[in-house]
Amino acid sequence: MKQYYLYAGWLALLLVPAMHSIDAEEPETASVEATNSLELQECSLNGPADVLRCVKKNDPDVRKARSQLQQRISALETAEQRPNPELEAEADLSSPRSYSLEYRHIIELGNRRELRTNVAQGRQREAALQVELSLQNAVMRTAIALYRLKQLREEEVFLREARNAFNTAIGRLYRLPSRSANQQASLFSYVLARNSIEQQRVRMDTERESIRADLERWTGQRISDAALTAIAAEHPKNWPEMPDEYSKSVELALAKEGVARSAANLRLQESRKWPDLGIGPRFSYSPNESGPLDFGSSEGRWNAGVSFSVTLPLYNQYEGQEKEARARKQSEEIQRQTTELSLESEYRSMARSYAVLVNGFNRTASPESMAGQRYAILGYLSRGLVSPPMLIEYHRTYADYLHQYHTTQLQALRLLWRGYALSGRILDDDVIHSI
Repeated sequence: MKQYYLYAGWLALLLVPAMHSIDAEEPETASVEATNSLELQECSLNGPADVLRCVKKNDPDVRKARSQLQQRISALETAEQRPNPELEAEADLSSPRSYSLEYRHIIELGNRRELRTNVAQGRQREAALQVELSLQNAVMRTAIALYRLKQLREEEVFLREARNAFNTAIGRLYRLPSRSANQQASLFSYVLARNSIEQQRVRMDTERESIRADLERWTGQRISDAALTAIAAEHPKNWPEMPDEYSKSVELALAKEGVARSAANLRLQESRKWPDLGIGPRFSYSPNESGPLDFGSSEGRWNAGVSFSVTLPLYNQYEGQEKEARARKQSEEIQRQTTELSLESEYRSMARSYAVLVNGFNRTASPESMAGQRYAILGYLSRGLVSPPMLIEYHRTYADYLHQYHTTQLQALRLLWRGYALSGRILDDDVIHSI
């Protein structure tokens, strides 16, 4: 009896590693740059391009997408694994006693392991595309925020100049020994206009702090007032051409990958109609009974044979999964067609709108070109050479013009950077340095 257990133990130790050594394969490694680090990294923010590079590393959505990609890589290693072998032992304690040991290696028919690996690879590719999409979105929204910082500074300069001019006019009227009704009304009008400017400055300060909070969350860095000024992005002097393609869009690549993955999943479900086969050696031991025809040893008899098992798909359980997989594949194909048509329509609309906006900028005077006129008007205001209603109306008109100009400018910048994303260029170094 002790010999049986000793023999069975050595058999298990020898067979299991041997069988696994035959099936052992090195798992496919995904050398994806996005998965190098999931921790926050230190960044030096000396300019707008530095902010974009920092966002590519530290943005929360990007780090989350990288983490999900890591999970898909691990899931691929799991999908490549083969099923564990089965070890079964029996002991019949009735007389005469007998013992048996069976080892079965599981074989998945229908290339199920390969198909399962294909599905996992498709999910990994989708996760990698999600990382790139999150990078593009992070860079695009950060670029727009940096452009807006520059606009806020320009608007603040105008409001500060207008407030100083109004203060000069208010001081001049206050120093008069006596004021007529018209002069008193002018004084009240100047004070009201100055208070309106203060309200606009409060609104801009609030917007600036909101942008600072967003940038700190996206970069993972504290941003001082000096850094906030240094990272503001200058507006384009010469507007570049809209990229002339959208075929490299990540959204389109994701839609195509969804079709490929669903097709692989359908093939996997179709393979489930094949049973799992278990096969391996079988050993048994029974004590020897003395007799004239017994050629066994005096202690017992060892027998060797083959053991196998098979799962029988009698109840067609795979059919429902196959139908579901086929319907999902059709849905992914519809999504791909919809995405392609939507991106084509979006690109045409973007190209037309961008051309209209750029032509408008070329025909319209920019705030920089109107600086001389603005300084002249503010000088008239400080010296009291023009009536208050006219000066206040000019201030309101110019403030509206500046706001509309900046709104249109941001619209054009959004279209341009969206075009960079659709062309697959938004993460290129030349685009990052162009800000």
